[in-house]
Amino acid sequence: MNFYKHHIGDYAQATAHLSFVEDAAYARMLRKYYAEEKPLPADLKAVQRLVGARTREERDAVEQVLSEFFYLDGDGWHNKRADAELARASAQAETNRRIAEEREAKRRARRAPNEPSTKRAATEHEPLHESLACREPSQTPDARHQTPEEEEEKEERIERMRAQAEADGVEPTSAGLACRVIRAAGVQDVNPSHPDLAKLLAAGATPEELGDVAREAVAKGKPRFAWVLATAAGRRRDAADSPAIPIKPSSNASGPPGADFLNRARAAAGLKPEEPEDQTIEMPA
Repeated sequence: MNFYKHHIGDYAQATAHLSFVEDAAYARMLRKYYAEEKPLPADLKAVQRLVGARTREERDAVEQVLSEFFYLDGDGWHNKRADAELARASAQAETNRRIAEEREAKRRARRAPNEPSTKRAATEHEPLHESLACREPSQTPDARHQTPEEEEEKEERIERMRAQAEADGVEPTSAGLACRVIRAAGVQDVNPSHPDLAKLLAAGATPEELGDVAREAVAKGKPRFAWVLATAAGRRRDAADSPAIPIKPSSNASGPPGADFLNRARAAAGLKPEEPEDQTIEMPA
């Protein structure tokens, strides 16, 4: 495990009474715990050596921290918070694996009718990234023209982010979810409290829409949060300021509706106006 969440407030509250050396020992023990994804050894000396405790003070600090923040079980020293985080990460990894396999199965099903029978399909032993690489050449993303596969993958990314937030016990806000989508697209300097983001969401912008703009920003070499917000706002403003051109009703009673407008357009193009059609209705004798 190369990443774990360090909740600063919880940690500070629980460790405020520790000495400098004890705090350092606890931090090293937690890092080793997460890196190995298993309890610390049951033998005290093995733990001291594992975290580099050399002096008497450092070895005593390790012993004190073990007795206060860990409990000894059959397979070693356990930490309740670390065990819970590892279980959550494992569940999320399983969810991501299942989503990836389902997406790949759908892609194979869609492409099967159009692929030659001689084309080798991915076997169960072939890594997923190699299977995708041999079928999809790398292309520069264009957020304005999404294929059905890209739209599906985008929706799955949003769903994974919602699942992660629920696993963390947090109900994602629109701003928080939008920032997660933007960050996943490659723009890192996000701010869920940004007033321009709040205005965009209030105006009806969706996290998916902002994610598309973020991917465009990355493709153009402008991976900045401010650029994403300004571009999204500008496009919405342009769309609102571009109403359809109204067609003025014809004032010529003998011609069809809009005949004056069409004739003016033909005249501007150097063409002769159209003659009005004969509207006489013959009545039976």
